Amino acid sequence: MKKILAFTIVFVIMFLSSCSFLPGITTDSSDNVGDTTVANTPSDSNKIIIPDLSNVDEASAKLSITNKGLLPVVEYEYSDTIAKGNVVRTSPGVGSSVNPDTKVTLYISSGPRSIKAKEGTINWYNIDSANEDEWNFSGLEIYEGDLYIYCETTFGTSFTLKGTGFGNASLTDSFDKYAPLTLLDENLNKLPENKKINAGELFKFFIKIPLSQLESERPTHVACEIVCLIGEKEENIEFSFNSSW
Repeated sequence: MKKILAFTIVFVIMFLSSCSFLPGITTDSSDNVGDTTVANTPSDSNKIIIPDLSNVDEASAKLSITNKGLLPVVEYEYSDTIAKGNVVRTSPGVGSSVNPDTKVTLYISSGPRSIKAKEGTINWYNIDSANEDEWNFSGLEIYEGDLYIYCETTFGTSFTLKGTGFGNASLTDSFDKYAPLTLLDENLNKLPENKKINAGELFKFFIKIPLSQLESERPTHVACEIVCLIGEKEENIEFSFNSSW
C-alpha cells in the first residue's frame, strides 16, 4: 500500500559563528598560508623567481610554471577565501629564487571545508499509517564533500535498523541514480548492528551522504530511504528535503 505524505516542515538555520555543528570538528576560516613571499635575489642569471599565482586557475598556473622552465606539481586543499580550482599558495613561495627544473607545488583550492545550509523544506512519511512519526531536522552541513544531517526523531512504530543502519539517497524521488547513506550516532560513529528503535523514544542520529557519488556539490533536493525491519517485514523509512546553500 502506498504511503501517504505525513508532514512538511520548513526550517531556517542561522549560524552565529563559523564553527561546525559536527562533534569534535572545528572550522578554521583562515587559509593555510604556508610559504609566503620570499625576497630572494637571484645569485646568477640561471635562477628563476617564483611568480605570484594567487587566485590563478589551475591550468593557467601550470602553464606559467612550465613556461619558466620549472616542473609543476599539484596538490589540493580546502580554502574559505580562494575559489575552487584556483591557486591558494605555492611551494617554494612567491619570490623564491630557484634553479631550472625545480618542482613547484601548486596548492589548488577545493573550496570551503564546511558549507552550511541556509534554509530548507523537509517532507517525510510515517512508517506505519496508523502511527505518527515526529521528525526534527537541523544542522544540514556539507563537510569535506559529505552531506551530514542531524535528526532527532520519535517514531510511532518500533523497528530494528537493518545492519548498522543504511539505505540510499538520490537527487530524484524516483531514485534513478543513488548513493549509499550511513547512519551515525551523536559522536559520528556507525550505529551498532541491528539497533532496536522503540516507539515513543527520542532517537538522535546523523545521516551521512557521499555527494561525490551523486555528482552534486550542493544538492537542492535529496530523497532518502533507510532500511528497517518491523518484525520480519522489511520496510523503508522515507523522507526528502529541499535546501538552499
